[in-house]
Amino acid sequence: MKPKEGEPLAVSITTSDDRHLEQILLFLDIAVRYEDQHALPVTSEEVEQGEDLGPYTPLELPAVNELFTAIVTQVDAVDKMYIQKCHVEETEDPKVHLANQQLEALLSITMELNASAENYPSVETISEGMACVAQFTADGCWYRGLVIKVEEICEAAVLYVDYGNKEIVPKERLRHIPEEFLSLPAQAAPVKIEGLISHSIHAATLEDVQLISNELGDSVKVAVVKAHGLPASIELYTHVPCPGQPKPYAYQSLIDQGIIEIQSEERNALPFESPGGNQNRSGVTTAVTRH
Repeated sequence: MKPKEGEPLAVSITTSDDRHLEQILLFLDIAVRYEDQHALPVTSEEVEQGEDLGPYTPLELPAVNELFTAIVTQVDAVDKMYIQKCHVEETEDPKVHLANQQLEALLSITMELNASAENYPSVETISEGMACVAQFTADGCWYRGLVIKVEEICEAAVLYVDYGNKEIVPKERLRHIPEEFLSLPAQAAPVKIEGLISHSIHAATLEDVQLISNELGDSVKVAVVKAHGLPASIELYTHVPCPGQPKPYAYQSLIDQGIIEIQSEERNALPFESPGGNQNRSGVTTAVTRH
């Protein structure tokens, strides 16, 4: 059919293994049908709240109003994302020391998986909620995963529990995970940004989500939990806030552009404890991330 002048040409793309690309994109929530694009599910009220991690233990976040360093590993919505704690050097805080140990354990596990996962037992029967080792499409490496849905066209939808991103993985790229690798808590925690809303006319758009991702990704942030829950409610800053000064939101440039807004009655209240006790940010290194 010839398209009308000014309208895009509609095409159907099939992958080499006979999977329809549009179905894959729709399932991953990185595309919407043309007729549905006016109402995109990109705020925390419209996406899944928290994750059932099956045999994995959720990451424990600090107490309310206690500052800590974190990196955003995945953005699912304008106000919902995943964070991973960062390694902090020269700390005497036992909670920060535990977080350091867990990140070091994750690095060790990841190295072991990528050295041996090819030889682990293959997954013959996929079931929702099962832990696994999955080969990530973007880099070909193996990571701890959780089957969140059995999908006929592409075998299984997998959540990478240490990073928060999801993808459809063919059965041949799944392996049974050794039991000793289940004891480490999932190192990515689902969170929502306290009071954040979009200024889009009807709903937040995928472009808004991408702007948030670009603004927050790949750099260390100072975080503070405002309320625990599934997900926890947090604020993210570029640096440790100073008393009497406006909060240094990590997303301030998007607020200034009118793309998002923070609805809060206490924007300048700073009843915080510093990350790592009296530790400043000079001892902060990066989290265990992948690219």
